[in-house]
Amino acid sequence: MWAWGLLLSTCAEADWLLKADANRRSGYLRKGFSGRLLDAGCSSSSDKENIHKEIFESGKLHEVEAAVRVLLRMNIVTGELQRTAAKTGQLGDVSRYSHLWVIVGLFGWVVIPPLLFQRAELLKLVMLVAMPLQGLVVAHDFAFVSSWRWVVEEQRYRSVPQSELDRLDKIEPDVDEANAMLVESFLNVKRSLGAEAPSESQREPSRSSASRPAPLGSDA
Repeated sequence: MWAWGLLLSTCAEADWLLKADANRRSGYLRKGFSGRLLDAGCSSSSDKENIHKEIFESGKLHEVEAAVRVLLRMNIVTGELQRTAAKTGQLGDVSRYSHLWVIVGLFGWVVIPPLLFQRAELLKLVMLVAMPLQGLVVAHDFAFVSSWRWVVEEQRYRSVPQSELDRLDKIEPDVDEANAMLVESFLNVKRSLGAEAPSESQREPSRSSASRPAPLGSDA
């Protein structure tokens, strides 16, 4: 659990640093950009002419300017675009791609596997999702305490043998039966104490006979 927490914290910190750097570079690009590609600057005049020629030949100047505005708003600049193009290659036309396949893939990858787990594993997955949300929405200190308690309970759970856990899962608590057993044990203890201790009527004759004087002429 602590290893997953450390990994998630490291990924979140790296993502935050990348976002801050992208915001800074995107701000530099927006500072000198009026929104029109014809007014945009370029490090090389020949590259600028080739870009303008390609845009004019395509006849989609307004579409390209709208796409550039979206990319700037999303903080996607040249470095990210080059790495994305190198990894994905030619995407082609995805307008006819059905969103149903995306939903089916996410459902099969995220929803179905937890339903096949046992009750204890499913509970741990639910807590794993709930505790980060708890830390973001409620309070960081309360989330820390609950996370620490969950780690302790998890260690206790793992130390118990599986056979004992199966036996405990099959036990159904019966309050009436427990109360009856408690009353019966109390009565048994009371009977045993009453049988061992002699009553007052049994002890009185012995004291009277011991205190009565012996008759005259009898042997001492």
